[in-house]
Amino acid sequence: MVCLGNICRSPIAEGVLQAQLLKSRIHSVTVDSAGLLSYHVGEQPDKRAMETAVRFGVDISHQQARQIRTNDFSEFDLLFAMDQSVLNQLLSINKTAKFHQRIHLFLEYAGYPEGSIVPDPYYGTLKDFEECYKLIEHASAKILKRMIENGLK
Repeated sequence: MVCLGNICRSPIAEGVLQAQLLKSRIHSVTVDSAGLLSYHVGEQPDKRAMETAVRFGVDISHQQARQIRTNDFSEFDLLFAMDQSVLNQLLSINKTAKFHQRIHLFLEYAGYPEGSIVPDPYYGTLKDFEECYKLIEHASAKILKRMIENGLK
């Protein structure tokens, strides 16, 4: 899960998908998140992200922001960008064609229309964080279903 600073969208997505995997008793998947920028490295997610997640039963307070690393492209089977600019940056960071097939827009991979993005709630209100959370939760359920249909156990 990759966004700009790794304090809003991607930590929520990491926490939500991890929670859904645990609920489904799937322990074979590693979920992580990162940001393109280094501004928040080592920090907890945004307080509004943590507050929203905990209201929905997901604790993301243990997470710490980190910047995307070169080895993430080989370590993870899938890299999900929260918006088009993040996707473009991920594709330009790693020019290896074999890794490009691992990089997707999060919502597109979940079956949303082409170009669908998770809006960044950072400059918004708590309501924006709640809408972001609900969108990520719905998309994560669709991604998990797709993974299970493709043989994930």
